[in-house]
Amino acid sequence: MRSARLSALTALVLSVTGALPLVSAAHAAATDLYVDNGSASCSDTPAAAGSQSRPFCTISAAAAVVQPGQTVRISNRAYHEDVHLTRSGTPDAPIRFTRFGPPPDRFTAQTEVTGTAHAFELDGVHDVTVDLITARAGQEAVLVTGSSRVTVDSFQVYSSGWSSTADTRYPALRIGGGSKDVTVSRSLVTSSRGDGVTVEAGTAGTVITTNEIVGNQGRGVSVTDAPGTVVVSNSIGQDCGSGIELAGNSSGASVENNELGEASDTSGPWGACGPDERVDLAVSAASAAGTTADYNVVATGLASPYRWGGRVYPDPASFRQGSGGRGAHDLQAASTQMRGAAQDSPSIDSADADAPGELATDAAGRPRIDDPNIADTGTGAGHYDRGAFEVQDKMTVQVSAVPSTAAGRPLDATITGGVTQLWGKTSVLVDFGDGSAPVASPAFPLAHTYPGPGTYTVTLTGTDAVVGTRQATAKVTIQPIGPIKATLTLGRPNAAPMSVFADISWTASPWPTTKETIDFGDGTAVDADRSANGNDHDYAVPGSYTVTHTVADDHGRSDTVSRTITVGSDYQPLRSPVRVLDTRSGLGAAAAPVGPGGVLKLQVTGRAGVPANGRVTAVLLNLTATGSTQDTFITAFPGGPVPGASNLNAAPGRDVGNAVVVPVAPDGTVSLFNHVGRVDLVADVQGYYTTQPDDAGRGIGTLAAPVRVLDTRSGTGGIGRPVGPGETIRVPVRGAAPVMSVSDVAIINLTATDGTQNSYVTAAPDGNPPSTSSLNFSAGQTVANQVTVPINADGTVTLYNHTGSVNLIADVQGYYSAMAGTPLVSTAPTRVLDTRNGTGGGRRLGPDSSVRVKVAGVAGLPDHPLSVVVNLTATDPTETGWLNAYASGSPVAGTSNINVTPGATVPNLAVVPVGPDGCIEIHNHSGWTDVVVDLQGYTA
Repeated sequence: MRSARLSALTALVLSVTGALPLVSAAHAAATDLYVDNGSASCSDTPAAAGSQSRPFCTISAAAAVVQPGQTVRISNRAYHEDVHLTRSGTPDAPIRFTRFGPPPDRFTAQTEVTGTAHAFELDGVHDVTVDLITARAGQEAVLVTGSSRVTVDSFQVYSSGWSSTADTRYPALRIGGGSKDVTVSRSLVTSSRGDGVTVEAGTAGTVITTNEIVGNQGRGVSVTDAPGTVVVSNSIGQDCGSGIELAGNSSGASVENNELGEASDTSGPWGACGPDERVDLAVSAASAAGTTADYNVVATGLASPYRWGGRVYPDPASFRQGSGGRGAHDLQAASTQMRGAAQDSPSIDSADADAPGELATDAAGRPRIDDPNIADTGTGAGHYDRGAFEVQDKMTVQVSAVPSTAAGRPLDATITGGVTQLWGKTSVLVDFGDGSAPVASPAFPLAHTYPGPGTYTVTLTGTDAVVGTRQATAKVTIQPIGPIKATLTLGRPNAAPMSVFADISWTASPWPTTKETIDFGDGTAVDADRSANGNDHDYAVPGSYTVTHTVADDHGRSDTVSRTITVGSDYQPLRSPVRVLDTRSGLGAAAAPVGPGGVLKLQVTGRAGVPANGRVTAVLLNLTATGSTQDTFITAFPGGPVPGASNLNAAPGRDVGNAVVVPVAPDGTVSLFNHVGRVDLVADVQGYYTTQPDDAGRGIGTLAAPVRVLDTRSGTGGIGRPVGPGETIRVPVRGAAPVMSVSDVAIINLTATDGTQNSYVTAAPDGNPPSTSSLNFSAGQTVANQVTVPINADGTVTLYNHTGSVNLIADVQGYYSAMAGTPLVSTAPTRVLDTRNGTGGGRRLGPDSSVRVKVAGVAGLPDHPLSVVVNLTATDPTETGWLNAYASGSPVAGTSNINVTPGATVPNLAVVPVGPDGCIEIHNHSGWTDVVVDLQGYTA
């Protein structure tokens, strides 16, 4: 605990002595000498050194040549040398050694001199002042012998005497015999191995004034056989020995205005204290004669704070009685009440201002000041404090200014601040720095509106009747007023494919807003609620809508932003395809082929697991034509006029199948149109699309390019041989492409080739193939069909071959996922390309050629669709080959969508990503062929 208190005391003086005024370089006398051992140009050659530009490297070199009237200015650095001063000044032209540079604090360099024996030794000199220096040494840090008119001022002397032994204890400062008129003032003396200050026999006129002498291993001030010594206004305590001791014959001394704190009772800075009796003031019998002792403060912690003429006294009253009236104004107080630590300290305004050696400033260089709250009980001026420190009015002012972040207050700032003070009443005035009237006695925090953008200086002025005026300033920058900015982020709530939330929380308006609206693009407009961090809306009809957010403020400004959102249907797969139509057997319709120009209405909702809740928008069918009497085509549509598009092309003697996404009419039916001849139709439901919110709903995800996961010809997928009769194989699909790891339904273009017999292939999630077909083929035929199949828990799908052997190829085109897909908007079939008649701007494709098909903005599609679902048909090809579809601008995929043979018409459903230009691209591998593209749906 003791070392902590010493540290705090030391830190205080380190900082306050640093505030003493210095002579600036600009006003330095021409004869000043400079010392700076950190300068690259320093030299100790007298003829060349000593200027500020070429200083001495050592203090000793300057001391050897200094002349009367000169000042040696020493830079704030550490010097390891014993400085022996032997040259003198005159009363009119003294010599001075002092610090040079900005005042130091605890965290910056100081002028510190460390001597092996003595930091400074003044031997037989006169008219010399040494000040503003930190010193320590193995023996005495400062030794004065045989010298006169010497002043040691504002020193910091610590940890001296480290070379002491048990028999030799060196003091921090020693005034040796033969010295006269030596003054030690305003210094900190601490942690010495011996006494703080020793005045030896044979000295005269020594003045020890306004010092802090604390925590030394010996006595604070020791005077022996030195009559007339003055010990005035010092703060002394926590030493192992007596605070002040006058020994031998030190008569005629003046001991006044000192604060004598409790001496240490256990240990000192260098170890345990000795057994000596500890008192605050010890005066021998011979020294008592003619000695003045008064206006001192002694500690309450000592049993005997006084020893006078060999007798001890426990308190000021007994001391006064036993010493012949001395100590008439002495006080006794706890150490915590000394040094002005408390406002009720007895030291305040109670000293003898006329005491010899009394200074007009305290140890920190501060003026003596009257505390208006305490009655003046001192002598002379009446308001000097006892001890080394004068209690000041610690009035401080502070102010800060911060621009407002409140909405609608772009020119506002918040001002905080205040005044702290000990005495009197302080008036406070705040000037905002913009020419407006200052505000007196404000209540903080204080709001202020500035006239416009700029940087302003806020000034807080505190005025105290005693201290005067203090000011603090703070700068505040008001930024230029930004624009009003509407923002809009759209999203879909989970499991709500027909819903949208509009987040406008990032909308910015420097001024208060007067109106905010959101138009959802379907005839619904609402007042926006920014606090809700999203405004939900449910659409009634699938499609793409433009949502617009408009905001206006009270300064007549407004902004609008629009975004497009597509809402549609989620896909619900059936675990296994379910047959809902077979005109051969009368399932779902009459047991008769569909005639020329005939339309068959097929009920799909309320059957095969497809709900009849009015929220089903489309169904995914695998549609097969068989027993056709003529070349014809089949069109699947929701009802009404037959569109000019096709889904399936049939020919006599050949069964043809194709996947179809067909919108459902309001009555839950889909319509199937046969162009010419008679044909039997078979339809298997694979799944359906619904706007009903459901946690199991799945959006569609499109791959940038198809990924081949199986080719039994080459071994891709782990099987390098044809699939035999009645054989099932498992094909890994999950994880085969980006984000496929979150999918549970795969969209696969399945191709059969090299079949040895007429057969069919079914795709299923597990090893139990359904009784329906996914792909029908003839012996030797290469044919493809899109299949949409749930993925088994192990990430595979199962393919089953009915009879004969066949090579199978599987290309993943996309997937359905509850986590990463987007809703599908199904559309009535719309023809966007027909190279036979120039629809869509296309023409018959030659070998290794492509055609771009514009889909963005066509047939009700938005400007930026993500993907499209199309029925792709190749007709009248001249060679065996294939077609593939992909996003325009992308490389030609190494997979196929349609395999063609000369003269055949072959359709297939495809999910195709849309390129940045809003187009898809169709590539023909070989020969010449016409191409037809019918749009059936899209995602966005």
